Amino acid sequence: MPWLTPNQVIEAILCRKECFLDLPTWRPIGFPVDETYQQPVETLFDHLTSLPNILISLGEIDATSIPSSSCFSLLERATELRERLIIWREDPCYASLFQTISEVTQASLFPIHIRYTSAHAARLLCTFSASMILLHRIISQLSSSDAPGLEIENKMFAAQICGSYDYYKECSPLGYKTMSFSLKAAYLVVTAREKREWIVSKVEEIERYGVDRGTEINTTWDQDSFFDLLRMRKV
Repeated sequence: MPWLTPNQVIEAILCRKECFLDLPTWRPIGFPVDETYQQPVETLFDHLTSLPNILISLGEIDATSIPSSSCFSLLERATELRERLIIWREDPCYASLFQTISEVTQASLFPIHIRYTSAHAARLLCTFSASMILLHRIISQLSSSDAPGLEIENKMFAAQICGSYDYYKECSPLGYKTMSFSLKAAYLVVTAREKREWIVSKVEEIERYGVDRGTEINTTWDQDSFFDLLRMRKV
């Protein structure tokens, strides 16, 4: 079934559950998808299988303790994954697939709307941006120095995700789980109340659609619980 394994990876990220797909015995398994996108899909989600386990490790770290070897090790893992994702995004082999067009609209909240070469490209690039938002937050928590550049990048990623929503709607029913995940990540960055309310309404709309299609998703989105994804353990 197309996109089954990417959806499992996303579920593991959202629920902060150990991802068995990160085990070496699972890595050779391919992800069925349109042949044009086979390689970028496999490569991206092969990288992302390690993200759920990074989130689990973050939750196991004592937020009140002095930075330890476990903190440094986790920072290295998160930084290394970020570097691999950047290499994936900048791979010249995918340049033509990942071309986008930005359109200025009259929308008051997110006036820049983005169009992609295909629904597959939109899902991949939004998933990439959402994952980078999470990694940047993790790196900022674990790093001893301020990282204002990462927060600036996160704002750009969040704007890209929200500006992709209209294109996503045109391509429905494809990719509702990945778009829901991406909007939730954007919510972590956006601070304006009206923008957050807009994101919540779109996530609820997407997840209602998923339930109508027989997908088991939790339509009651607890934003506080989602923030817990990026919190260290408190004692």
